[in-house]
Amino acid sequence: MTPVKLLYIIRGLPGSGKTTLARQLAPDANAANDDYFYGPAGYQFDERHRLAAKAACLLRISGYLAAGISRVAVHNTFILRQHYAEYVHAADVHGYGVMTVTLTSQFTSVHNVPPHVLRSMRQHWQP
Repeated sequence: MTPVKLLYIIRGLPGSGKTTLARQLAPDANAANDDYFYGPAGYQFDERHRLAAKAACLLRISGYLAAGISRVAVHNTFILRQHYAEYVHAADVHGYGVMTVTLTSQFTSVHNVPPHVLRSMRQHWQP
């Protein structure tokens, strides 16, 4: 029997444990938009590069899927379901099943997201 190929779509507010879970489920094949903002000086988010970060994440995940890696995980906030539709499509193209995981715990966010941004995310959250 051929092993099932699976894309985990991990969503949740900042500090909910997305990165930790992604690294456990797919240690060698996981990515997030935030990866784009890590450099020699650590994490430095820049809103002007948000779309480039999104594109880089999708490209990286698509590469893992094209390579046929059995377990792949993408971990972003994905406030709205439509935010992860491109990943569902990519999984379908490459013959992957999809498991969406929504995390609701709140730990400390390593990205220092301002409280007003968190409030906005909570208000717009789509279950």
